[in-house]
Amino acid sequence: KEASTAFQEKKQKVQALERQREGNLTVANLDEVLTPLIDPSQIHDSTYLRTIPILVQKAKEKDFMATYHKIGSDLVGYGPDDDRDAVRGSPVVPGSAVRVTQDKENLSLYLITILRKYYEDFKTAAQTATFLVRDYDYEASYETVKRLELEGDGVDQLTLAKQEAESAKYELQTWCQNHYGDAFIAWAHVKAIRVFVESVLRFGLPVNFCAATVKPIKKSNEKKAREKLAKLYARLDARGMMGAQPDEGNNNNEELFSYVSYTIVPEHHADK
Repeated sequence: KEASTAFQEKKQKVQALERQREGNLTVANLDEVLTPLIDPSQIHDSTYLRTIPILVQKAKEKDFMATYHKIGSDLVGYGPDDDRDAVRGSPVVPGSAVRVTQDKENLSLYLITILRKYYEDFKTAAQTATFLVRDYDYEASYETVKRLELEGDGVDQLTLAKQEAESAKYELQTWCQNHYGDAFIAWAHVKAIRVFVESVLRFGLPVNFCAATVKPIKKSNEKKAREKLAKLYARLDARGMMGAQPDEGNNNNEELFSYVSYTIVPEHHADK
C-alpha cells in the first residue's frame, strides 16, 4: 500500500507540473517561467518595497502602462504628519513597470514595485481593475532553482519529478512481482474453500464430491467444455438451476450450474 501511495503521489505531482508548464501564466510555475528571465537588479525586496509580478491582457497593455501607478489610489495616505489621509494615493512606485514575458494566450507579465505594507490590499485593487497579481518570492525561487540544479545535475523540476515517478513505479512493480505468487495462491485457496462450502450447502452431508480444475486450451473451447459438463452432471440439476442467472441480491454475478463452479481469471498487464 505504501509503495502504491508513493507512486500515485509522484504521478500526480508530474501531472500537476505538466499542467503548469502547458498552461498560461495564470497557473504556470513562476520558478521555471519567470526566475530565469529576471535580472537581480530588477528586484526590490526591502523593509518598505516589494517587486511583484502582475498579469495583463495584451489588449489592455496600453491602458495598463498609462494607469498602473494609479491602481489602488485610495490605499495610502501621503498627507502631512498631522493629517495623512488628506492626500491619498497608490502604493505603486511610478516608472517601475518592466515587461518580462508573454504567453501563447496573449497574457503579458510585468514586474512592478509597490510599498510592501499594502501588498494584500493592492492585490484586491488590481483584481478589481482586471489585472492579476501572482504571489512570488524571487529570493526563495532563486534558491529553489539553484538547489534543483545541484540536486538534479542541472535538470528542471518536471524532469526530476518524472525521474522520481519512474523510480516509484519500478519499486511498486518489483513489490507486485515479488508478492504476486503469494496473492494468487491465497486467492486460489479462497476459491477452493468456497467450492467446499457451496458443495456442502447444495448437496448436503456426508461430503461426497470431487474437486477439479478445468482449463480449456483455447478461449473458444470454454463453451464446449460447459456443454460437456452440463451433460455429464445433468442428473444433479434437480431444481432446474442450469444456466440460471444469479438473484438480484447476489453480488457475485456468477452464472449458476448443476455443479459447483467458480472461475479464476488471472489479469495480465503489459509493462508500459
